[in-house]
This record gives sequence, C-alpha cells and structure tokens, in this order.
Amino acid sequence: MSVTLIFAFAAVALVIAAVLWRLDARGRASRPEAAEDAPARREAGASEGETGQPERSEQEERRAPGRLAMPGQGRRERRSWAQEAGFSFTRTDDSLAEEWRRGAAASGATAHDVVTGVSEGHEFALADLDSTTIVAVRRGAASDVVVDFRRPDFSGEAHSSDLRECGELEGFVRFSTDPGAAERLSDERVSAALEAMPDFVRAVWCESDWVLAQLDRGTHGHDWEAIMAPMSWLADAAHALPPRAAAPLKIEDALPSRLMPAPVPEEERSSEQEPEGRETETPAVIRPEEPVELPTRVNKQSRGVVAPRSLGGDEVPGIGERAEEPSDYQGTRVLRSQDAGPSIFDDLAEQLGRDPLEHMRGLQAPKKKEN
Repeated sequence: MSVTLIFAFAAVALVIAAVLWRLDARGRASRPEAAEDAPARREAGASEGETGQPERSEQEERRAPGRLAMPGQGRRERRSWAQEAGFSFTRTDDSLAEEWRRGAAASGATAHDVVTGVSEGHEFALADLDSTTIVAVRRGAASDVVVDFRRPDFSGEAHSSDLRECGELEGFVRFSTDPGAAERLSDERVSAALEAMPDFVRAVWCESDWVLAQLDRGTHGHDWEAIMAPMSWLADAAHALPPRAAAPLKIEDALPSRLMPAPVPEEERSSEQEPEGRETETPAVIRPEEPVELPTRVNKQSRGVVAPRSLGGDEVPGIGERAEEPSDYQGTRVLRSQDAGPSIFDDLAEQLGRDPLEHMRGLQAPKKKEN
C-alpha cells in the first residue's frame, strides 16, 4: 500500500512540474512578441491620447509577469550567487530587522535568505522581508535625518507622518524629516546615482547608518550587481547628512594606540574609601591677631633712600667701548730653525739625481748614498 502511495505522489509531482514548465515556456515566447509590439502600442497610445482616451503608462508595460519558478528556486539561486561572488548566505537574520525601521522594514519582519559581504568598498546586505527584496549598504556614520526617494507610482507602504515632501529628483519624489538637510544632500553624486538606478528599484531611503533600496519581485543576480555601484555612491554622499548627536565612538574600528588601563570595579572603589566613622585630619590654620598691611598704590609712600640720577643714563658701560689694555703675553710658540730647507723632497732628489727645488733655494742636490 505504501509503495502505491509513493508512486501516486510521484506521478502528481511530475504532472505539476510539466504544467509549470509549459506555462513558463509560454511566458518566454510571449515576451519577445510583446517587445516587438511595444512601439506599435506606444503609437496607438499616442493616438488614443489625442482622441481623449487614457494612455497606457510605460510602468504598466514594464511590469510584465516574472518567470514561474519551483518552490525554493529563488533561495537556491541566491545561495549559488553568493558562493560564486564570495559572499555569505544565511537563512535568517534577526539583527537586521532591528536596525531598519523605515519603508518595507517598518513591519518588523524577520529577514530571510540573507546575503552579506563587501562590494564597491562598502558592507552590504541583500535580504527578503516578507515578499519584498531589500538591498542595504552601510555607510560610515549614522544620522537621525531620514531621506526617502520613491517612484511617483510607488504603491508600497505609505510614508511616515514625520516625512515631508520636498520636490522631485531624477524621476523620484523626495521626502525627508529635514528638508534643508535633504536639499544639501542632493548633489551631483545623488543625481547620478538615482539616474543610474534600474526601473525595478521602487524606493531608496537613508536611515541611521544604512542606505536601502526596495526592489521589484523576480530580480536575479545580474540585477543585484547592477545597483551596487549606485548604492555605493549614495552611501558616500550620505556623509553630508548631520551626524547623530552623542553617537558612541567605535574604538574597536580605530587604529591601535597605547594600552589604556582597565577601569576599577565599583567594589574596589568602595573598599578604598575611608570608613564613615573616621574623621579626616585637617591642618590647623593660625591667623595673626593683627591684619597684615599689604602694599598699595593708592597712597604715595617712600620706602628707603634712593640717590638721584639722570634719566636715561646707564651705569653699565656698553660692550666694546672700553680700551684694550696692553699685554706682554705672547702665547705658546714653537721654535723653528730657518737655516735648512724643507726635507720632504729628499727622496725625490735621490731618484732624480738633482734637487727639484734648486732654482728656488740655490742649494746643491744631495749626493747619492753609497751602498
């Protein structure tokens, strides 16, 4: 009986797989035809717009149904992509949901199918919150200011009550808790990053020390790689936001320095203190009976005798004005005889057979020594 049930379940699974494969093949075949008919539909839409009928938006054309996939295929694809790129993959991560409070993360759902690593010089995390795919890039500093960029037709979670609309930028509607800070943030780097965002990016926002992006369903590895560079540009530009007040310093991330002494435990501090019953010894202060009169400039007083002298005179003579005194000291001398000439050329004179300095001193060349 059990063998019959196993064969029955296998047959049902085979039929389901065949049906899914057939539907997937139809979807693939219909997409090229839809792409070829897109210009014709745009022209038809333009003519309908002239006649007063509503024109079909490009966003509706872009939102084509994704590929049908077997259960668990997305997880396997994400794990394979993480292994090929050298990233880490985990099934769930409860700590990420605690750091994100805005956008799709406002529900507090646990992050699952999480990929973490470093790309473009920034730490990033790719995860699914419920049925929404989130890409988050960590930036260097945290800020209490939130800046949210959303597509005009974004149909996700409503923005918080503390976010105020402050204009549009590169096809995104901008919201922020501080419109002035959001205006200072929106420089050339932010414009280039938002312009480079693919159409499947529905919203981008900055909160705390993260820059997050919400993606459409059905994205794949090449889609995630395409947004890493624009996300890193936004993370660099987000340093222009005001830093968080009283943010703790991350000493463990700093360069090593001299060792700091360990803090003294409270028990040792209390034991080192003196007991309550013991009185501290204070030195006795002896005060004079009569107050000491201190000098003052209020009343003119004369203390001692001062001989009158001309103003501007100097009793010390200037340097170099005193005449030099005669001295009979001759110093140390070496007595030298000037009768004989120099002897440094004697060896040369023996070799030449004559005195090389004969024309100078008029001396005879020394005779050769007989062996």
